[in-house]
Amino acid sequence: MAVHVIDEANRCLNCGKPMCQDGCPIHTPIPKMIQAFKEGKINEAGEMLFENNPMSVICSLVCDHRKQCVGHCVRGKKGEPVQVFADSTIISISQGLKSKMVNTTEGLKSSANGLLMTNIFGETTHPGISAAGDVVLGARTVVEAAAYSKIVADAMDKYIQGA
Repeated sequence: MAVHVIDEANRCLNCGKPMCQDGCPIHTPIPKMIQAFKEGKINEAGEMLFENNPMSVICSLVCDHRKQCVGHCVRGKKGEPVQVFADSTIISISQGLKSKMVNTTEGLKSSANGLLMTNIFGETTHPGISAAGDVVLGARTVVEAAAYSKIVADAMDKYIQGA
């Protein structure tokens, strides 16, 4: 099922007592995050998620939303609940965060020098997580990084499309 993020955000009732947040085991401030997103404050919305849980991107991949936030959505009592998740997530991290991400995400393996291990298509040792850039290659020329990133982007597109 394809879900348009903005359409879903517009469906949020911004409840006085947000059941979605109560249903979240880490109490993500879902209504506030959605409101910031709707106001075009994308960075602020992302900061809310990260401040609540620095590993929210990874946790969201394994979370059973239908039993937690989505399962508690008030709209779901009479129809379709607001979808606050995605089945595909693209993470952009800098070299500075790599060690925390690599060392705290179960299933990700790194080389002896701390770089993420991937195959030639950027697929890491954790299913569904791809990587490119400095976190995989280390310091390289812009041309090398751009060429590899193009290969990884094409592979990610195929993965997302289910091909």
